[in-house]
Amino acid sequence: MRTAPRSLVTALAPWLVACHAPAPPPPSALPAAASTEAPAPAPPPSEPVPLGPLPADVKPTHESLALDIDPAAEQFHGTADIAIKLGKPRRVIWLHGRGLTVAGARVVTSAAQGLPATWEQVDESGVVRVTVPREVAGDVTLHVEFTAAYDPQLVGVYRVKTRAGAAVFSKFEAIYARRAFPCFDEPAFKLPWDVAITAPAAASVVGNMAITADKPVDAGRKRVTFATTPALPSYLVAFAVGPFEARATTLAPSPVRPEPLAIGAVAMRGRAEETAYALDQEPRLLAEQERYFGVAFPFPKLDLLALPDFQSGAMENAGAITFRDSLLLVDGKGASSEQKISVANVLAHETAHQWFGDLVTMKWWDDLWLNEGFATFLATRTMIAVRPEVEAELRAADSTDRVMNGDSLATARRIRQPIETPHDITNAFDGITYQKGAAVLTMLAHYVGDEAFRRGLHDFLTAHARGNATTDELVAALSAAAGRPLAPLVASFIDQPGVPVVSARLTCVAGKGAVELAQARWKPAGSTLADDTTWTIPVCVRAGIGKKVEDACTLLTGRTGTLALPGCADWLMPNAQAAGYYRATLPAADLARLRDRAAGKLATVERLALGHDLTAAFASAALPGDEVLRALEVLARDPHGAVASVPLELWDQIAQHFTDARQRAVLHAKVARLYAPTVAKLGWAPAADEAPQRRLLRTDLLGDLALRFDDPAVLGEAARRGRRLLGLDRDHKPHPDAAPADLVGIALAAAVRAGGVDVFDALVARLAQSDNAVDRQRMLVALSSTRDPALMTRALDLSLDPGLRANERVLPLVTLLSRVATRDAAWTWLTAHFDALTPLLPDRVGGAIPTRIALCDAEHAAAVRDFFTSRIEKLTGGPRNLAQALEAAQQCAARVAAQRDSVARYLK
Repeated sequence: MRTAPRSLVTALAPWLVACHAPAPPPPSALPAAASTEAPAPAPPPSEPVPLGPLPADVKPTHESLALDIDPAAEQFHGTADIAIKLGKPRRVIWLHGRGLTVAGARVVTSAAQGLPATWEQVDESGVVRVTVPREVAGDVTLHVEFTAAYDPQLVGVYRVKTRAGAAVFSKFEAIYARRAFPCFDEPAFKLPWDVAITAPAAASVVGNMAITADKPVDAGRKRVTFATTPALPSYLVAFAVGPFEARATTLAPSPVRPEPLAIGAVAMRGRAEETAYALDQEPRLLAEQERYFGVAFPFPKLDLLALPDFQSGAMENAGAITFRDSLLLVDGKGASSEQKISVANVLAHETAHQWFGDLVTMKWWDDLWLNEGFATFLATRTMIAVRPEVEAELRAADSTDRVMNGDSLATARRIRQPIETPHDITNAFDGITYQKGAAVLTMLAHYVGDEAFRRGLHDFLTAHARGNATTDELVAALSAAAGRPLAPLVASFIDQPGVPVVSARLTCVAGKGAVELAQARWKPAGSTLADDTTWTIPVCVRAGIGKKVEDACTLLTGRTGTLALPGCADWLMPNAQAAGYYRATLPAADLARLRDRAAGKLATVERLALGHDLTAAFASAALPGDEVLRALEVLARDPHGAVASVPLELWDQIAQHFTDARQRAVLHAKVARLYAPTVAKLGWAPAADEAPQRRLLRTDLLGDLALRFDDPAVLGEAARRGRRLLGLDRDHKPHPDAAPADLVGIALAAAVRAGGVDVFDALVARLAQSDNAVDRQRMLVALSSTRDPALMTRALDLSLDPGLRANERVLPLVTLLSRVATRDAAWTWLTAHFDALTPLLPDRVGGAIPTRIALCDAEHAAAVRDFFTSRIEKLTGGPRNLAQALEAAQQCAARVAAQRDSVARYLK
């Protein structure tokens, strides 16, 4: 029901963490070992250091990499040969290479003359100045010999030690390729790559392309050579070396692809069987995307790689997609419904990237939404077509609602945000790019029609295949296909931040029906935003007119407008199919008619949107809290689980921030009574043919009642099952069937919450023996569900345990920071261990920790501000994250002030 599940224990989507990368070594100026001219001293730079895009007159056209990678070693070695076309004579060539130890560099001219070159890293971001003794022009080749250490933060080229043995992986998006080899590390530089890897003879080697040669080079080593890639930016190059095993399937030819396509799945030795589910899903998803685009899969093969320690969820490397193993490997018996759905959705997202991002690439990071917004949008479309029972449109609507909350901040970035620093690149990988980008595309497709939209995408992809493109070029293609100009509409949503709120009012004059519309910027209580923003909004409504349900659309370009209806309406749904990226409001009388007369006539996604709009009215104080909460009681009885779950998040916020102990007990009892009939119908065991949404509702509802709302009956039953899972029942034997897969995490967390040291110790022991990423995540979150102060400290101390993987270390911390009841203990631990923890975390999300703290008052917000102010600049992406966390805290405090009295009335 939500892309990220609601309940405390089912929130197992990977939490990405980061910290300040090690400082680069002092700039080196090492001449080549052999040269035809003595190197001259480097001249003063004739142009400033390019901290944004590199100079346009220097264009790489091809790169050859020869890498020597041994997972048993502490570093790797390589040579890079980069063919470059110089637009004008130069002595200085700017490119990228961060923290590389360069043994020699030279520039070879078109006349085959080798000139010695000095290599100087001149900025900590990895900008490099290469200088030669005299000016060169035309076509040249830069040759560099280098060594680099495996990166400790799961980026660049890094090493993971597992029970199967050590393995080496790459992760180059966004600007991490420069940590691995010399390159022009920008998306605009698309070029063919030749990659050869020397590795231990027993190791498996995987890359973007098929292997063309695999030959021994000496005792115990081999050289693996890959086919030349099509034009790719550096961030899409990929390789892996280690003790792998694989399974494979083949996708038959299609109307747009005359040859069969080989699809492989690669995992650590001993885990290949767990790729069966992904190999079943991927061909169907890929075939649907080929059909939708009308363009053949862009690469000659596709491998899916499960990585045991990975910084992000997945990465769309061309022909070699890498995944956090929990998002690819599925245990046939132990996988939950949420995990299976997540695997399919991530596969759809990353496969869509092979067209949007890989075949056609943005020119600069300000257009990242062309990659991520489209992949998110297309994943939903693909899931709707291939897996309709999942109801992916509901998950997308939930994601849109969540991103609207972030988009309401004064510190919110726009979709097409100018990129000025490396922090800006990191911050671009956020909900605004992914979820808002996808929501804007959903609105656009609904407005112009699916077929015209699909035709525009096809024309865009074929026109820019193997190259780069911009938003303006995409909009031009869509406009041509739609037969109407779309640029003003698109620009109003991607070039300014914020969420519009559309007010709709039914009118009927002389038998002619209409909807009076007005737009403004949606602002939560306490917002300091101005009211001077307008959008070009496609407003589509659904209205009951007599016995018919009619749809009508208009383009709202000003502050107000009118939409004619084919008759006088009995009721109005102001956001048909929940396709518009806007909040919606109705006058009280129209809202009552919608509630009373449209029963059974609204789509599930529309009822879901009504719930979102109600919670938004609470956040903005547009409606008194008691009125909203009583209205949400009706939603809680909705027959569809996605709708019935909507009130849970708001009730949890109220319990944490709005209530004293007495009021909290009253609220918890209300929630338990309200959902008791649903709990009784759901039970604890799913039926074999049960719909996915019913399974997800059971997980959300039982998890929330047990762990957020302290329902004694649900908590007790969950804890009993958890103890049986751990072998702590009377017979002292583990019972794997004590809880269905969907409820294992809840049962373990409840056992920890209700139990003591014996439960905690048993779970720690099981964690030490497990190599399954999903099980380990469940256990870490469960251990962090304790309320015992001593056990909380032990859970937090696990973050520093050498037995944890880098991408797991932050789970206990953020789980405890995110709840008011445990926040202060976690905060005390964090401030005492910050310097020890952050070097152990993957890059990028140390700076995101402030966003995970339960902040809703000035005192705690000030403590967070004071602690991070001197540290945040060193944390990748940190400054904006801190600013948004502090603003969200201020808004939360204002919301409490505005609605506390009305909440108290509700809880009398």
